[in-house]
Amino acid sequence: MIRKILTTIDWNQVIKKNPDNPKFKIIIELFFKPDMIYSAKFENNYKIANSSWETQFLHEREFSQIKITPTMHFFKDALNRPLGFSSWFIAAYHDVAKWASENLMHIQNVPPFNGHFEKEEDFIENEEFKHHILRLMIDYFRKNINKKLECHLD
Repeated sequence: MIRKILTTIDWNQVIKKNPDNPKFKIIIELFFKPDMIYSAKFENNYKIANSSWETQFLHEREFSQIKITPTMHFFKDALNRPLGFSSWFIAAYHDVAKWASENLMHIQNVPPFNGHFEKEEDFIENEEFKHHILRLMIDYFRKNINKKLECHLD
């Protein structure tokens, strides 16, 4: 209970610092707060997820000192970042993104995903997975693959 309160307070402070970004507020409310994503882990991972290989190369020393979660090391290489996942999702749910991208052909036939991948407009919007698809992936991953997300508040 205390961890959930701390996470909520932390994300509320982020929202207050970014009042002109309603899209990010929605992401915080729909994803980060309910999943108790630790903002410090997210922030470090986001620096990697939102950077190009050129930026990482030019600032190699700075980037090598950023403490990131284990699976995020895989996404340091921009070529490993799968299509359809935004940088905020890769930063917070990199373990889910890696699992889903490796198993996308198989999960389409798993009961919670049945019918969601029939037409592209059902699951993709602006070249990214829609929020309800991301939520299905997160919930399935937590229930069946790994109960604890790497970016979860410890």
